[in-house]
Formats: sequence, structure tokens, C-alpha cells
Amino acid sequence: VMNIGAGPHRTYQAQVIAEAPEILANIDITPDGMPHFIQFDIEREVLPFGDKQFGCAFASHVLEHLDNWQFPLSEMVRVADYVVVVLPHPAYFSGWLAPEHKQHFSVDAIQNMVELYPNVEVYY
Repeated sequence: VMNIGAGPHRTYQAQVIAEAPEILANIDITPDGMPHFIQFDIEREVLPFGDKQFGCAFASHVLEHLDNWQFPLSEMVRVADYVVVVLPHPAYFSGWLAPEHKQHFSVDAIQNMVELYPNVEVYY
């Protein structure tokens, strides 16, 4: 499993996931001392992995923080057989007000994402 957005700014639950033995790569733009950590800018750089090198890519509460979410998602699709994305619930009002959220995904936008990328599962 490749874990995208695994930096030190994460929640306790995210920290537990990042330290799970199934995680082969923890990727974030912020340097950190997590196991298997790779400092990387997913918005601007091609992931340094081969096609379908991972069984799963996991990105929890990442895409809404990016200016360009399409490129990182297409890279996750390239390097993993299956992609799991977690987004703020579209009806969760405070998610729309969070100043660090650069994207706001409606139910329709999420449905379009799933139709465009069949191996992507989105939870909110």
C-alpha cells in the first residue's frame, strides 16, 4: 500500500495507518521520520514508481488541499491497481469553510471522478 499525504500534520488515525506494516511508502510534501517516508510534491512530480507497482494507493483527505487534484489522482491510478480516496462529506458544512481546502467536491463531482477512473473508490 502506498499512503499519500502521510505527514506529521495528520490525525491520530492517519498516524496509525502510516505506521501499519502494510504501508510500503508514506508520501508527503512535509519532511517526516515515518517508516518508508518519501518527501515528494505530488502536484508537480511524477511518482517515482513503476506502473502498477502497488496493489493499492490510499489518499485520505488529500485531494481537497491541492490546486491540481487530477494529476496526482492519475498518477495514483498509474502506479496502483486500486485507489482509495477519502474526501470531506459534501454536506459537511465546515469542510466548505476550511480555508486550507482548495477544492470542494459535490456529490456530482465525486460521481464524475468515479466514472472517469473505474479503479478509484471514493469515500466521504
